[in-house]
Amino acid sequence: MNNTYFLRNKNIDCFAFDYDENENKFSNFVKLEGFNFLPPILKNSDLEQFHKYLLFNRMIPISRPNFQNIFSKKIYLEKLFQTNYSLNLDDTLWITPKENSNLKWEDINFFSNFKNVYSNEILSDNKKVKFYNNTLGKSPDFFTNGELQKTWIKRGDEIILLKSNSRFSTNIPLNEIYAEFFANQISKLFFNEILDYDINIYNGVLINECKIFTNQDTSYLPFSQIFNNKDNNIENFIKNISNLYGKDELDDLMVFDALILNIDRHLGNFGLLVNSKTYQKIKNAPIFDNGKSLIYDFNIYKGSIGKNYIKNYAKHASKFYNSFDYQLFEHVQKRHITWIEKLEKFSLKNHAKFPCDKSYFKCVKNLISNRIKAFKIIYENKAKENNW
Repeated sequence: MNNTYFLRNKNIDCFAFDYDENENKFSNFVKLEGFNFLPPILKNSDLEQFHKYLLFNRMIPISRPNFQNIFSKKIYLEKLFQTNYSLNLDDTLWITPKENSNLKWEDINFFSNFKNVYSNEILSDNKKVKFYNNTLGKSPDFFTNGELQKTWIKRGDEIILLKSNSRFSTNIPLNEIYAEFFANQISKLFFNEILDYDINIYNGVLINECKIFTNQDTSYLPFSQIFNNKDNNIENFIKNISNLYGKDELDDLMVFDALILNIDRHLGNFGLLVNSKTYQKIKNAPIFDNGKSLIYDFNIYKGSIGKNYIKNYAKHASKFYNSFDYQLFEHVQKRHITWIEKLEKFSLKNHAKFPCDKSYFKCVKNLISNRIKAFKIIYENKAKENNW
């Protein structure tokens, strides 16, 4: 059976569509008055692309380790539409059933009506979401993307995102939480607009926490909602991003990622802050989501083979280039000499209350020292090539 829904930006109807849950099929896509108040990916989409947007860009991804436990191996997409309206804390888009078309944004959005009944379940490895009178409870987590287990909470007047570590082969914990905390220290040397990450315990789970950086008037627009696919011509792709992000700003981000060996700077992990209605750029989004860096997967590598893998980590591919060192060479500029000077004075600090394992802390300190050496060599080579 088809049910009709409206996708809205706040109280403006952007388009209507039908959805058949039995067939998991969308149909009858109709543009409405607010169609221009949408992110670029939806303005240029067809029904197939819209389906992908809802399932892969907006929802908890299937690749989330506890996905099947949360949903009992079934996605309750229609129930999510009917109870949580596809609401998240990134933007002001939402979906309402036709029979509830009298609902107002002011009454149901999570920015001013925060509620999350599933934080424990979303962070847990084995808890399933509970239904209340055959209805799902309220939570912005269902439409918070990303592979790490994460949940939103409210502490006083502040909305805060919590993220836990992932595991390798179910039983080897990785170090995203500490990598994020350490990368955050390094980022403060170079950037003004960053998310500040701390480490804490939430209901027995070790987590990162950071404050929200959006609100009802300012949305986060990741580059994944601007560019459908990465251009095979990397020069064109980088140029297109630079036109929106700024060349100097993109160079800085690429140099930073190459220094910390960030393997996860995909198009969802950086972007713009935009006007929630018009999607016009306000400024670049702060630097965030650096957890898959600084050899966060250190616990996997054992013995001589593991040590050799770690030694050659910088030769591995980044999200944009064949190696981190090549990315560093491509984006380093004359002004980055000041970065080298700052790094040489930098001293990494372990967390005072929840310190990481000594072996991983030593690994990160050694890595930073080696990356400074590599940075200096690559900078000198680039300086010679460009007569700096």
